[in-house]
Amino acid sequence: MQNVDQSNVNLYEKFTFPRFRDLLREQNGASTVAGAVSCFGEPAGLVLAGVMEGGQTGKIHSLFVTPRFRGLGYGGELLGYAGERLRERGCARLELSFIEDHSWSPAMKKILGRCGWSEPQLDREINKIDVFALAKEGWLRKYHLPPDYAIVPWPAIAPAKLEALKAPENKWYPGFVSPFKEQPLSPHSSISFWLCRREEIVGWVITRLTASDTLYYDILFVREDLQSTGRGVQLLAEALKAQVRERIPFGTHMVLHSDNYANPPLIRFTQRRLKPFAVQTERHWNSYK
Repeated sequence: MQNVDQSNVNLYEKFTFPRFRDLLREQNGASTVAGAVSCFGEPAGLVLAGVMEGGQTGKIHSLFVTPRFRGLGYGGELLGYAGERLRERGCARLELSFIEDHSWSPAMKKILGRCGWSEPQLDREINKIDVFALAKEGWLRKYHLPPDYAIVPWPAIAPAKLEALKAPENKWYPGFVSPFKEQPLSPHSSISFWLCRREEIVGWVITRLTASDTLYYDILFVREDLQSTGRGVQLLAEALKAQVRERIPFGTHMVLHSDNYANPPLIRFTQRRLKPFAVQTERHWNSYK
């Protein structure tokens, strides 16, 4: 086992995701942990971890052992090393996330079990949907709004309504679904909508163009007292129809499964109406210690 520093980082950076390579190269000793193993001088594996904001939680960003050296205990050794270093930095809780991959997920789960980590829990699922195939489904056209509702294009909403929605006394929506969150990509103006009831905003669907052929469905939210009325499905259907008109073939969306954020009706709707048209599914799991 060895530390990773400027003298050997080039040998091991290929073992972590591209988004973490800057963190590995510029690691801050107070908040970043990087450990590596080699076998007869050949790089065999890497663990990269960090202290999260607040200092109480340590997160394993990535854990990797090359296929040639798997089954030799290196995964558990790397995980144990990172855990010890994070505890030394004051972390009372450890967290690890990984993406399901049938070629190595079973091995990851065995390592976690042997090292005393919790049974992995499904945190979120990201589906890439063939929207043109989905558009042939009849349910997209069967919904009709009651007369006191209106679906309003994103740029067309009155500024006064937005100011009212921002007011603290009117904040009936959780922060993680706020339509005012700063994001690198702006909402797609032709495929994002507001849901209004009697001139008052009661929901929204926000989409963002992440590639020329792919639209990300970032937020779909309807006021809590209206969530059992089917208005969210109508709002989604309007966005999907607009996407077809714009000739964008794919849509991606994330469904949260963790206890604090899971929406069981949305999970059931996704399984029944959207998942059959998925061309790709990415499942993210969490484990704790």
